[in-house]
Amino acid sequence: MENNKVTINGVDHSVEDFNDQEKLLLSRIQECRNRVNEAQFSYQREVAALEWISQSFVKAVEERQKQPESNDLVTDEPDVGSPAMTVN
Repeated sequence: MENNKVTINGVDHSVEDFNDQEKLLLSRIQECRNRVNEAQFSYQREVAALEWISQSFVKAVEERQKQPESNDLVTDEPDVGSPAMTVN
């Protein structure tokens, strides 16, 4: 255990004084806290990714709408050099 004391209801307790069950429960508490912290980090990362992707999508659609449509040249060949959508 990294911290050799635990405060419960304002009273400090030495980890060395805990029995095996109490030490196991304390270890499980620490594991749960670590998983919660990891989940919060992952959530924040996904929210940021969602925001960036959404903004990129809107920008791509708006940029496409700004480009003038060209009906002058009609070919049967697809324009493989242009991506369907750009993400910046």
